[in-house]
Parts: sequence; structure tokens; C-alpha cells
Amino acid sequence: APASEQPLIPRLADGAVVTAAVKEPQEPQAVNVPVILGGKTITTVDNEEPTRVAILYNPYLHRLVTPNLFTPAATGAAVLARADGSVWFFGGRTEGPPLTFGGVTNQIGTDQFLNEMTMGLVNTYAPTPDAVEVPREGAVLAEVPLGGSTVMLAFGGQNAVDPSAMDSPLRTLASTVLINPALAAGVVSLFGPAMTTPRLGHTATVINVSIPATATTPASVRTDVLLFGGHTDPAAAVAEVYDTSLSQFAALGDAGPPRANHTVVALPGNRYLILGGVDAANLPVADARIYDPLTRMFTPFPLPLQRPRTGAAIFAVGNDLVVCGGADALGALVPDAERFDLTTLEPLPSIPAAPRTGAKVAYLPDGTALLIGGRGLDPKGLRPTSVMEIYRPRDAPMGL
Repeated sequence: APASEQPLIPRLADGAVVTAAVKEPQEPQAVNVPVILGGKTITTVDNEEPTRVAILYNPYLHRLVTPNLFTPAATGAAVLARADGSVWFFGGRTEGPPLTFGGVTNQIGTDQFLNEMTMGLVNTYAPTPDAVEVPREGAVLAEVPLGGSTVMLAFGGQNAVDPSAMDSPLRTLASTVLINPALAAGVVSLFGPAMTTPRLGHTATVINVSIPATATTPASVRTDVLLFGGHTDPAAAVAEVYDTSLSQFAALGDAGPPRANHTVVALPGNRYLILGGVDAANLPVADARIYDPLTRMFTPFPLPLQRPRTGAAIFAVGNDLVVCGGADALGALVPDAERFDLTTLEPLPSIPAAPRTGAKVAYLPDGTALLIGGRGLDPKGLRPTSVMEIYRPRDAPMGL
């Protein structure tokens, strides 16, 4: 049945959702298929527990495929889908006691045969025995050029100060982990440069910057990684950039108030909008900023949100910017989606949406967005939900 008619997924929250490119038989191009990894669910005895099940959603048949594959950590893994259809996940948390953090990277391959999708473990990349700072949760994976090839870097996150202690305090990390997908079997190691400040709840946005020609230099392209937020220390840089050509991190200027768990959205004209997130008091941040990657400067933007919110699903699809669900400053779930024109950022009419926080977004081949899971209210409180909603932007053609 279609996603709008009956629940198709278990009750899921706190996991990762990516869209992996899967090629159908006799089709010239791959299509994006949502893949759900890890998180927490509600068991048959009505308890909330971690799940390590991987789920693929087939938007053509509106059904799920649950392969015989288990993620190595329940929550906090860094997940990245590459253009070749492989899905990579690094680190994460395994519930204790003692609480442990993973340092292994798994490469998962996807395939499709007769409309039945499968997944399988391709390679496992393990940290060297002395790499005590590699295991972590909450890192952010990004693909970057390095030495003529493409590698993955996992930025920041947190782990235990003393991994052997039952109740070790946690520490936020500034270090970066290197994963080289070109190696048939390799190791996960610390990358030489570290960020200027530890970050958790941050974003890492890869940006190709076109630099115009001057009287003395030809036009060129620079690849930056914008590291934004992830801490609430007013003395530390809110944002920094990793310059891949120099292999260096550099703090950026005024990026607004510190925030964590925000969203970065690409705008037309190679600009980027930073919005959402929480401050040191875990309250919604109403401030929004526009980032110009050519000048590496931020400009305040008064986005007219009616209700600033935490845990909203913030995404751009078609020419629509959507801020969906979440919780307001009093903790009440917000049962609507505020919308804006992606080009002008002028407000559009709000629409009703399921009241929940932490929904994940996957982009379907017909130009729509699928909102998956999160936390909604039930008689026991704010717990994982099975709700799925499809958002169709104003300019999307009728499809699936």
C-alpha cells in the first residue's frame, strides 16, 4: 500500500536515512532509494530499544526490504551514500554497560534484481590498535579530494575519556578520521590536521567554489568543507572551513550565535542558508545566516519563521524550502510545516503536518521528499513513531 495509507516501517527514531543510487535492470541510470540504518524502535513488549536492522524502501512497489544485514552500532553512526550505490557507515554507539563507541567503517553495496533490492557487506575498515581516538559517535562524513583521489573524512563527534571505565565522562573531539575507499581492505586512521575547535551536533558541507579569472590568474575551482556549529562555547569559532587544496582548517568570521543540530540548505546562486538548531539552553535558535562560499562570509537573514523550533525536518525540494514539525521553545510539538520560496525566501502558506520531532528526509526519484519516523507522543511519552509523509513541491510533476 502507499506510504500514506498504512505504516510501512517499524517505529523508528534517532537513526540515519540516506538515499543510495540503485540501478534497475535494463535501465540506463540509477535511481535513489531510501536506506534506513540503526536508531531505536519499540519492541513487541512495548519497550524502547536500539535496533541494528537495515531497511530499504522500494518507492515503486511501496514495500520494504529488510536484508540479512545488521549495522554495528545502534545510534550515532556517520553515514554516507556514494554515487556508486555503496553506503558507508562509521563508528557509532553500542549501549552498555560499559558504553562503547565503534571505530570500524563498513562499506555496504546495494543492488536490485527484478524489483527486489538487496544489500551486502563489501569491505570492513578497522582502526589500528593504537588509534584510541578513532572510535566515536556523532561524527559527520564527507567526501573530499586528497592527493589526486577521493577520500572520506569523518569530522568531530564524541567518545569516552576512559574507554575502560564503566561510567567514563564523554569528551567532544576536534580530530578528523581518514577513510580511503580506494583501498580494497584498509584501516581507519586519524587525519593529520584537526579542526580549530571540538564539535558535536555540527554540519560538514562540501562546496565547490568557482573562482573567477583575474588579470594574472585563470579561473579555477576550489573545494571547501564548511564546518558549522556543534558547540555552544561563545569563545570558540562558530564556523570554520577546511581548504582541501591546502589541507588546512581556518576559523571564519561572524557566523552568528553558537548553535548545534541545525541544517544547511543550498540556495540558488551557490549560496547556503543556515537555520534551525539549539543554543546552550537547548532552546530554538531563531537566527538564520546566508553563507557566501566565494568570500567565506556570513550575512544575517531575517527568515520570518512563525514558530522557531527544534528537531524540525528542514529540507529543500523543487523550489520549496520546508521547515516541518519539531518542538517549540516550550517543548510542544508543532503540527505544521512552514514553507518558503527557495529563490526569494518569501513565505508560502503553511500546511498541516504530523506532530513529531526528529523525522528524517529522503528524496524520491519523482522529485518528492519522504519524511520518515522520528518521535511523536504516545501514552508513554515522546517515543519512536512509524509515521511516513510525502511532500510534493509546487513544481513537481505527477510521478509515483
